[in-house]
Amino acid sequence: MNVTSVAERSLVRRSATLLTLALLGSALGCDTVAEISFDIRKFDRVRSPGLAHVDQCQESATDSQLRFVMLDQTGLVIPPDAQLSEGSLNTSTFTASNVEVTEGRLYTVNPKGLVRCEVPDPDDEDVDPAAPNVACAAAGLEVCAPYDAGSDALGEFAPQGEVSFCRAACADDGDCESGSCVDGSYCALAEAPRFCESDADCPSGTGFTCEELEGNASQKLCTQDTTVEVKSGSLSFISPRTNEERRAITLVMDNSGSLYGKGVVEDDATVRAARATDLGNNRIAAAKLLTLSINSQPWRPSTVLSLWSFKGETSTGVRPLTGANGNPFVLNPSVLSNALDTLRDDSNFGRSNVFIALREVAENTVELGINAQRRGTVILFTDGPDDSVVVPEDASAEQREAAVAQWEANLEDAIDRLKEADLEVIIIHLDTGIGAAGLLELKPDPLNAVPFPRDADGRFGPLDAYARIACETGGHYMYVTDPRALNERFDLVTDLLGGTWKVDVTVEALERAAVPAGPYRIGGVISVTADGKSDPFFMAPLGDEAAFGTVDKDDTRGVIFKRP
Repeated sequence: MNVTSVAERSLVRRSATLLTLALLGSALGCDTVAEISFDIRKFDRVRSPGLAHVDQCQESATDSQLRFVMLDQTGLVIPPDAQLSEGSLNTSTFTASNVEVTEGRLYTVNPKGLVRCEVPDPDDEDVDPAAPNVACAAAGLEVCAPYDAGSDALGEFAPQGEVSFCRAACADDGDCESGSCVDGSYCALAEAPRFCESDADCPSGTGFTCEELEGNASQKLCTQDTTVEVKSGSLSFISPRTNEERRAITLVMDNSGSLYGKGVVEDDATVRAARATDLGNNRIAAAKLLTLSINSQPWRPSTVLSLWSFKGETSTGVRPLTGANGNPFVLNPSVLSNALDTLRDDSNFGRSNVFIALREVAENTVELGINAQRRGTVILFTDGPDDSVVVPEDASAEQREAAVAQWEANLEDAIDRLKEADLEVIIIHLDTGIGAAGLLELKPDPLNAVPFPRDADGRFGPLDAYARIACETGGHYMYVTDPRALNERFDLVTDLLGGTWKVDVTVEALERAAVPAGPYRIGGVISVTADGKSDPFFMAPLGDEAAFGTVDKDDTRGVIFKRP
């Protein structure tokens, strides 16, 4: 029996609603779907992008916000004071007590295993062989050593040819989580499987245990129970509060070489399909569906839109694909849909200059005065970390430290500019697993100032920099590990634009001292009761509604960070 995925069911349902409304509009002679009204509006379902940090990203081990949207039978967002079939949705009938999170689970993100590096040249008198490797230091590791089939046990991830990896320093086997201490110097590498096999594969002493995923013995994840408590009196609605509010929506699309498996420079334009993150252009199809969905919303007539693309190391790689005469904004969403097709024809090589792109968009918004006229939202898609800061191949330790400081300064500058422009940012971060073949085709990038570590699947994991941008601008950070899941995430953006409910919650597991700082996945059942009905949303590895999904493709778990 063929079972459709959560994302496919969502899109089919929304498409059917749009078709029904379009037919009704045609029969009644209406120009837009927004003119349709219903005598009886009913609460139909709830959707959620997950949790976010509260209080402008201040340090908090346990406090977060749960965000969710409520939809009626037509697929439109239900705001405060909406007239429903059983009365008005107001503070007397709808409070934090109407929201509950049960079956809370905290999951680990796979440990970062295979971090590539270059072994220092022993003949280079300027390099101290005993000094910590600069590239590995960014990954929290100390030593760079070649792969050794005699001591390293990487299984299917074993490389062909001479490749070096970052290692933890050690004095004896007791200093290594797995494997052995080679020559009393560094830890041997052990294969990091996608799924755990026993509790021994989970971080020791942290409370995580290896448990089967929906009864599937071949798919086990490290997890632990957690209470997710909704705080009373914390329910609120994030505007827009009316469909007449004027808005400006900017779609910003990564178009760097990694999407197609190409390099960061033009002479490395060979497609290496194994290392590509979205060779099938799933992001373009999903973004085109987003524009179609926006066109059906009641707030669309009062909205202007723009499309930008970015790649490279400087602002010259950031450019608008819509508009004219310095103003990228247009009224018709179909203009964006057509412009998205041009991304396929671009010469796709280059880095991901995410922070520079956000800065350029924010500055353009201020220059045009859009921020003084409209409520602004940026929807940014990227397939990895910002890797735009580069240094010379023969850079000294001081030069690399300066480059890392520049990367951090670019992040802070982007946040400042976005807040100055009063832009909320919704980030969709695709982190495709490229597997053993993809890892073998990746080349170390000695010019990269911030060599983010990858795990054994080739993923970077959730990035705290993106979570900071989202929460400091009042937006959302959605982490996706399969390009086929982009349809569902872009589709959810339409609902978020219609208005988001939020409640403060406390995640009890993050209070435990044994749980170290870092990113985690959060699961559970969100139940919202309104209009005489209770509807659940499942944050789960296999998706919402039922355990018929596929890990990665249908994963609806949120991301949460425990900061130091």
